[in-house]
This record gives sequence, structure tokens and C-alpha cells, in this order.
Amino acid sequence: MQEALTNVTKHAAAKTARVRLAYSHDRLTLTVADDGGALRSAPPTPQVPGGFGLVGMRERAQSVGGRLRAGPGPGGGFEVRTELPLGEAALARETALAIRSRPSVKPPSAARPSST
Repeated sequence: MQEALTNVTKHAAAKTARVRLAYSHDRLTLTVADDGGALRSAPPTPQVPGGFGLVGMRERAQSVGGRLRAGPGPGGGFEVRTELPLGEAALARETALAIRSRPSVKPPSAARPSST
């Protein structure tokens, strides 16, 4: 959310920005929308992997099983909407990631009886 609000101040010719938080039993939705028109030009921001801009926000949302949409808002301006899983959906994803990240452990070989 902080990055989206920073983008409003840096890139949008906006007078106002709205922040909306909505949730249900399985999802949290954060929306930042501005009333700006065309984007004003700005010097390029240095890109730090996973750190800044829309790409970084999208990567962070996807890392927890969420998704991000950014583009023109329905009433004009620009909108960034992030949906993040809650409850069972988030727990299921975390469990699946934990299982996938474990190193494969092979069971110890069965002891063979000595032939002596």
C-alpha cells in the first residue's frame, strides 16, 4: 500500500487518493485509487529486485498467493488493487510451500544381517 501511495505522489497528476480495505472469510482486498488524469513524466526509479514499483508489488502479492492488478480506474485515474488470501486459503498455501521447500529425506537403508 505504501508503494502505491508513493506512486500517486510521484507519477499521477492527482488531487486525491482513496484507500479502501475490504475483507471476507478468505480474502483481503486493498485498493489505492487516484483521481489523476494522464501520468506525468518522472525520472526513472532505480529498480531493486522485488523492492520497488508495480513489478515489486506484484511479486510480493504473488509470494503469498495473492494477485495485483494495476491500471486505469473505472472512473478515471489509476487504481492498484491487491487481493491476498486469508484463513484456510493462506494456510493451505503456506503448508504447500513448506512441504515443497523441505529437502528430500530418504529413509535409512534397512540393516542387512551379517553373513558371518
